[in-house]
Amino acid sequence: MRSGVCCCRWNCNRWIVLAFCASWVMAGFALGAEVTLVADRDNTLYETASGTRSNGAGILFFVGRSGPSSGGQLKRGLLRFDVADALPAGAVVQEAVLRLRLYNTGPNTVASLTRLHRALSDWGEGGSDGLGSGGNATAGDATWLHRSFPDVFWDTPGGDYRGEMSGERLVVDGGFYTWGSTSEMVSDVQLWLDQSGSNFGWVVVGDEGGQRTAKGFATHEIMDDSSLPRLTITYDVSGVPGDCDGDADVDILDYSRFLECFTGAGGALGEACGCVDLDADGDVDLHDLGGLQLSFTGG
Repeated sequence: MRSGVCCCRWNCNRWIVLAFCASWVMAGFALGAEVTLVADRDNTLYETASGTRSNGAGILFFVGRSGPSSGGQLKRGLLRFDVADALPAGAVVQEAVLRLRLYNTGPNTVASLTRLHRALSDWGEGGSDGLGSGGNATAGDATWLHRSFPDVFWDTPGGDYRGEMSGERLVVDGGFYTWGSTSEMVSDVQLWLDQSGSNFGWVVVGDEGGQRTAKGFATHEIMDDSSLPRLTITYDVSGVPGDCDGDADVDILDYSRFLECFTGAGGALGEACGCVDLDADGDVDLHDLGGLQLSFTGG
């Protein structure tokens, strides 16, 4: 990425720039954007006294309770998306929708609620692979007891997570299911953007009161691209300093709009000139021009 500051040549292309901006204003502003992320980490916590079972590299993660023949073992999923890498700083999250594909319901399983809870501690994804019963935990795996096997532990066995759920969905048979958009999910994603160091994803909790409620959802390791766990985020970028057109980039097009405001031709833009008052002194002037960095994402 390159950056620099443009110089003004008032006697050269000023009117060409202004004519271009005028036609652009007529087209309206792009006030929002949408991005779909694939999970960058997932795992399963299997209830065991030893805390040695995990599924970091498996193609499914599991939630709920297994049947009596499997000892009624509890299972909880872990799921994380790298929000800060995909959204511009300063963006305002408007909607967040999670889509998962349910593959494995087991014999005689029943409909059950599956809930999202914001995780409060970081956790790992290692090389274990054991599907329904889990595999032997490897270094860095999350287990029922460990955030990172073998020596970093949860404060509470079964995972550290916020008690209030962020979203819920009744799941029954195999297929695609969506969660959201709820105000809690939006709040979670906004937090992960604003404070990326607190992004530990969600703990996915199934029905743990009954029997045979275990469900298996596709992970980011699955080979079928259509089944990958996806989080779709709609966000507003109009508050990003210098991003006057709301396209999440500060570029030459934003500079053109700055020039229109600077020369006094910005009346038709209304509040749009506020996006280039970068020093917030109430004026669009040379002080703002000096701070307007042009980011060229095209090379």
